[in-house]
Amino acid sequence: MNITLANLIGSEKQIKWAERIRDERMKGMGHYDKTGGVLDWKWIPDNERRTLAAQITTARWWIDHRDCTMSLDLLKMAVEKNEANAEDEKDASKRREQYKRYKEDLRKGRIACPDIDGKLVH
Repeated sequence: MNITLANLIGSEKQIKWAERIRDERMKGMGHYDKTGGVLDWKWIPDNERRTLAAQITTARWWIDHRDCTMSLDLLKMAVEKNEANAEDEKDASKRREQYKRYKEDLRKGRIACPDIDGKLVH
């Protein structure tokens, strides 16, 4: 199964370090399964954990959790937080855009703004 890794967000130094950590951790997500004789083991990747891990976009998360066991619960919480942060950023971006339009409308006189006394100022 080919898994596409999300681009990491952080400083250049953080991203380099986090990519190394993530690559090591992704390789370790799986288990050996005995397929035959005593020494006949096959590496089975854990695609559920790998798919979740691939969605984590903050370099800092990988650095902060570099010594943690990559449990399914930890990865699920990280992805949920990642999604919530993305939603917060979308909302903040939308508010910035609305404020920018409001300021432009004020500047061009398309809307009036009340002054301290409640009188409309153009």
